[in-house]
Amino acid sequence: MSVKDEQLLAWISEEFYCKGISQVDLAKKLRTSKATVSRLIQKAVAEGIVRFEITVPRQNNVQLEKELEEVFGISRAVVINTNLLDEQDKMDHVGRIGAEFLPTFLNDGDIVGLSGGRSVNSLVKHLAQEDCTKQIEITQLSGVYSEQAPQNSSLYAAEHMARKFGSKWHPLLLPAVMGSVHSRDVLINDPAFKKSFGIFEKINVAVLGVGSLLGDVPDSDLYRTGYLEEDELQKLKKQGAVGVILSNFIDADGNPVPSSLKERIISMSLDQLKAVPFSIGVANGPGKVLPVRAALKGGYYKSIITDSETAASLLENK
Repeated sequence: MSVKDEQLLAWISEEFYCKGISQVDLAKKLRTSKATVSRLIQKAVAEGIVRFEITVPRQNNVQLEKELEEVFGISRAVVINTNLLDEQDKMDHVGRIGAEFLPTFLNDGDIVGLSGGRSVNSLVKHLAQEDCTKQIEITQLSGVYSEQAPQNSSLYAAEHMARKFGSKWHPLLLPAVMGSVHSRDVLINDPAFKKSFGIFEKINVAVLGVGSLLGDVPDSDLYRTGYLEEDELQKLKKQGAVGVILSNFIDADGNPVPSSLKERIISMSLDQLKAVPFSIGVANGPGKVLPVRAALKGGYYKSIITDSETAASLLENK
């Protein structure tokens, strides 16, 4: 084919594909038939002058991921595009796509601790068996709220993930909040349970959500299950508490906020959590923006899996 012919094919292709000129109008320009224009366009494809590339839309937002990592100094962010989805669909979508990324955070030999909550359990629920190949051990980061929906508990999350990975797991078959300080002290000093608490020091990967104390009805299992009563809630809000991590309260800067529950809870402490080499926060939604920001500022999240709208809100007024 001559250079002249190649130039003609290139020109027709550009007019048709890039400028959107119809074949009828091109035929008029060339003073030829529409059939001839169609054959020339097909020849341009056959000769490789026109090449097609189909790009599958990315499930994650690379730009927002980079900004979160830079602004908050975290090692990794996964930001999942959730435009046009309602809040419930967003949580499920974040869980489904986040589950594809979670195994890439893990290495052979890791001891992974999980919190309860809807976001973490949604993530674990969507793990694909074929992706769960790492040799890891699983445990809980806290006990279980007695009135909590079983499918949202830390026990359920840990057991489900252990089954997916075929892992050894260390169940923490204890309440998240004891009835009294004395009963908790007796329990944690009981030789039969010391091994269960000792696993906290060995955890090197934590996967956890965050509860919110904002709004008229806080989005927190501690509140939903009745352990956090209204008068205590109002007292905590006056002290600046915005979020709940493993039954511990934090303010907008991630500082611990004391409460009457502190000496009754069964969970990894905030100091222990900060010492975990790698922690993955899993949370999304407008009501979680301030608590998530607090968790990031406090150093409780060293990486994060969230949705694009939450990520954008986190970066506002940073």
